Amino acid sequence: MSGIGAGEESPRAQGAALMKLGRHAEAAAALRDAVEEDPADEAAWRLLGAALSQAGDADRAVAAFERAVALAPDSAKNHYNLALAQQAAGDLYGARTHLDQALALDSNYAQARAALDDLMARHDPDYVPAEPPAPAAPPPPPPPAPPREPDVAAVGGMSRMDDDLVSVGGMGVASHGGETAAAPGTGVPHLAPGVAGTAYAPPPVLGVYAQAENTSGMKGPVPPELAGGWNWGAFWFSWIWLLNHRMVAPGVGLLVLSFIPYVSILGLGAAIYLGIKGNELGWQNRHFASVEDFKECQRIWARWILYLLLPFAVLILLAILLPALLSVRR
Repeated sequence: MSGIGAGEESPRAQGAALMKLGRHAEAAAALRDAVEEDPADEAAWRLLGAALSQAGDADRAVAAFERAVALAPDSAKNHYNLALAQQAAGDLYGARTHLDQALALDSNYAQARAALDDLMARHDPDYVPAEPPAPAAPPPPPPPAPPREPDVAAVGGMSRMDDDLVSVGGMGVASHGGETAAAPGTGVPHLAPGVAGTAYAPPPVLGVYAQAENTSGMKGPVPPELAGGWNWGAFWFSWIWLLNHRMVAPGVGLLVLSFIPYVSILGLGAAIYLGIKGNELGWQNRHFASVEDFKECQRIWARWILYLLLPFAVLILLAILLPALLSVRR
């Protein structure tokens, strides 16, 4: 880390300097040292998530941002960062959840609103974007900051910035109105004077989807490998399967229907419909970690059919054979 004061600065400051130089893998290594030294350093976890995102390690970026959220759950920016990392990792359900939480904490968060609208427009044809809240009156401008000489040591200029490193989804080096400047003769960018609240923001990851997108629980398109096919669990267990897959109203309705004389025959038609459409309905209404997780869940339901039917088959067989055996013994 020559040229950035590696021997004089903390691992977090070193990581911030390397981030500004675009050396994301080295920044992640320095920031891992920072979080090992102080696991409660929320800013270091945020920076680590940003470095890993830019290095293309989406899964570890998610883990880092999850730690930042755990340390500061009331930060809308933390939820936003985590949502973008989850989206890059293919967990669209998790991304939607944390974008919703970011907007619950800050209803004026325009980036989170745009990210949620973009995500849902791609995967839920019934989604209607919410009207953004009316903008609040702008605060009076702050008094101009006195000029100061930029810190040529590079890391010193970023030590002031560390406490407000927040957003992974902005455009350029600084977001939310920030500016950048370079220390003379170094080529290392610094925050311009008077913008201590500005956030470091690597290029956006929004819109970068993994090949295997997880759209479960979002009522959107079903992966091709799940389209069609017969769902034995939905056919045999009907209302129980519906309740387990977050379809409470249809499940309760089918249960009530089964107790009504003469009308309960409709339950057979419903069971056949669920057998045909079960894969699609199950994927759209309940969140699963992956397509394979969904398939394994349905295999468990199918195995339970065997667990329950085999004892009945054995009892029926005994009821048939036992009288014959007794008559032979007489």
